[in-house]
Amino acid sequence: MDDVKTVENNIEIQEENNSAVEEIEVAPVETADEDSFKELFEKSLEELHIEKNSIIKGKVIEVQDKGVMINIGFKSEGFIPLSEFRDKNGEITVKPGDEIDVYVINKEDGFGKVRLSRKRALQLLAWTKIKEFYEGGHVINGFVTKKVKGGFEVDLKGLKAFLPYSLADVKPVKNINFFINRYYDFKIISIEDKNFNIVLDRKSILEESLNRKREAIYSKLSEGEIIEGKIDFVKDEGAVINFGADVTGFLPASKISWGRIKSAKSFLRKGDVIKCKVFQIDKEKNKVILSIKDLTPDPWENISEKYQPGSKVKGKVVSLQDFGAFVELEPGVDGLLHVSEMSWSRKRIHPSKVLQQGEIIEVLIKDINENEKRISLSLKAILETPWEIIEKKYNVGEVVKGKIQSITPFGLFVDGEKMKTLLFIKMIFHGQKNLLTLKKCIIPEMK
Repeated sequence: MDDVKTVENNIEIQEENNSAVEEIEVAPVETADEDSFKELFEKSLEELHIEKNSIIKGKVIEVQDKGVMINIGFKSEGFIPLSEFRDKNGEITVKPGDEIDVYVINKEDGFGKVRLSRKRALQLLAWTKIKEFYEGGHVINGFVTKKVKGGFEVDLKGLKAFLPYSLADVKPVKNINFFINRYYDFKIISIEDKNFNIVLDRKSILEESLNRKREAIYSKLSEGEIIEGKIDFVKDEGAVINFGADVTGFLPASKISWGRIKSAKSFLRKGDVIKCKVFQIDKEKNKVILSIKDLTPDPWENISEKYQPGSKVKGKVVSLQDFGAFVELEPGVDGLLHVSEMSWSRKRIHPSKVLQQGEIIEVLIKDINENEKRISLSLKAILETPWEIIEKKYNVGEVVKGKIQSITPFGLFVDGEKMKTLLFIKMIFHGQKNLLTLKKCIIPEMK
């Protein structure tokens, strides 16, 4: 009996075990719905450290006709349109195996794929870099792509920036096309996160560079130094000479030549390269006065050894004034021929009636003042005196006609018809009552 009970008990236990097995085998398996699948997907992304609106590393696994397949370490690859991988010339910039930065637009696109963007990643990386340059005041390189209203559009690491015409150069922009399709350095003076707005400045960089060069040039300049420069422009008063880094000096007309100069335009032309001597420097005002004539010795030095009073010299009439004429004896040395020394005539005549500018004449040196750089000349001193002329043309007792020029208590002055304006003949009459009607007279004996 005991053995039977034992067998039954074993059967019951087995049946219980069998029923337990059956219960396990027939237990229904839960089917994952859409929500649970989304949770599992997002959990897997989190494990991969993928977040929406973030930048992650990806590897190019295939370049197709329409796009590029990117492996980001997930079971499904990401896809980015091929247009986001072309440069300005249309060339594809990636190849299989390249590791690149990509931007996560969304964790899934409805088909279990992660939506990525290469362009957006580059923009955000560039923007981060640009903000660093802006906040640090650093210089950044960019490419001028085209002109727009009021300035230029600049490609700045894939982002569009604006360069106003007024900040493109230190001088007003005249040749707009010259700036296009060129790389330049810029400073970022304004950014706006919302629309990625960037405003650039190139002018301040050029000014800083020029100031450094100017300071270097000015620090080395010294009075008496000979430099070479290009004529920027010329006016009557002088010329502006540029001798590097827009450092300029002024060349006054009086410093062009030792000779007499009316206008610098007669001697200099814009664009010519000339040598000058630094005559004076004002470092506080950054002004430099230049000279050409000081490249040669002063012709007035030891002038008394070249010319002596009483000697005859030839010179060129270089200027006619109401009071006389300036006669150049040699470059830088001229003398004054006063109007009273042009003729023996008592009449006040203008020098232009006697001389012509540019005419070569012979004169007598009357006086030399070396300290004041003055030479007095005389033309009439080398001409025959009126009395010498009279002695040749007239005889004592000869009757001549003349015009009464003036009457004095002691007589009158008559202009002889043959002598014209060369002299006034002084005639003294005794016992004559009606002098104004006197038309003929006898030349007295001259002593």
